[in-house]
Amino acid sequence: MDFFLAATLSGILVGGLYALVALGFVLIFKATGVLNFAQGELVMLGGYIAWSLLVLAALPLWLGLLLTLVAGGILGLLVNRFFIRPLIAQPVMSTIMMTIAVSAVLTGITVLIWGSAFRSLPKFLPMGSIHLGEITLSQGHATEFVVALVAVGILSLFFYRTRRGLMMRSTAENDFISLSLGINVKGVIAMAWAISAGLSAIGGIALGSISGVSLYLSTMGLMVLPVVILGGLDSIAGAVVAGLLMGVLQNLASLYLDPLVGGGMGEVFPFIVMTIVLIIRPTGLFGSRRIERV
Repeated sequence: MDFFLAATLSGILVGGLYALVALGFVLIFKATGVLNFAQGELVMLGGYIAWSLLVLAALPLWLGLLLTLVAGGILGLLVNRFFIRPLIAQPVMSTIMMTIAVSAVLTGITVLIWGSAFRSLPKFLPMGSIHLGEITLSQGHATEFVVALVAVGILSLFFYRTRRGLMMRSTAENDFISLSLGINVKGVIAMAWAISAGLSAIGGIALGSISGVSLYLSTMGLMVLPVVILGGLDSIAGAVVAGLLMGVLQNLASLYLDPLVGGGMGEVFPFIVMTIVLIIRPTGLFGSRRIERV
C-alpha cells in the first residue's frame, strides 16, 4: 500500500507539470483550431534561454527567470507572426504541417546556437525529500507542482475574469462573429501564442533545474500529447485534470506493469490511454462536442 500511495502522490506532483505544458496546447487550439506540434521545442528553448541568462550572463535568479518568460513570450509572437499568420484562412492541415516544420526549425536553431551538449542549470529548486510517514517524495517535484498550480490559477483568472480573456474565449468559439464584434482576432491569436510559449518556458525552467537542459526536453511535447487528448483539446479544466491523472497512471504502470514486461511501460502507457480515448471518446473527458447539420 505504501508503494501505491507513493506512486500516486509522486504522479500527482509530476502531473502538475504535464498540466502546465498541456495548457499551452489547449490555448493555441482554442484560438486557432490547430494542434501545435512545436510545443516541445518551445519547452526546450525555455530551458536553453534560462541557462544562457543564469549561467553565461550570470544574472540574478529572479531577473534571469523573468527575462526567460519574456523571451518565451516574444518567441511565441515571432512564430505566430512569421509562420502561422500567413496561413490564416488556409486549410487547417497546412497550419498543422507548418507547426511540424517550425519544430524542426527551432531544433536546428538550438543546435546552431547552443550545440547538443548537456547543460546544467543552477539548482535553485530544493533537492531534498519530503517524508510523509513511510512515503518519500521529491521536494523538487513538489515545488514544480506548486509553481504549476500558481500558473494555472493565474491563467484561469485571466481567461475567465478579464476582458482580454473574454476576447480569447469569443475568438475560440467563433472567429467570424468575433470579427463582426470588433475583436482583433489576429491580436488574440498572437496573444495565445505568447502565453503558450511563456507556459512552455516555465516548463523548460522547471525540468531543466532538476534534470538539466538538453535537446531531450523537446520530447515533453510528445509526452504531453496524450494528456491533451485525454482532457479534451479545448478544455482548460480538462488539461489540468488529465495532467494529474496521467501522471498517476504513468507511475502506476511503471510500478505494476514494468516487472511483467521487462520495463518501459511508464513511457508507453500514456499513448495506450490516448489510443483508447480516441476510439471510445474522441472529444476527451471535457472536450466540447459539436454537432454539424448538413
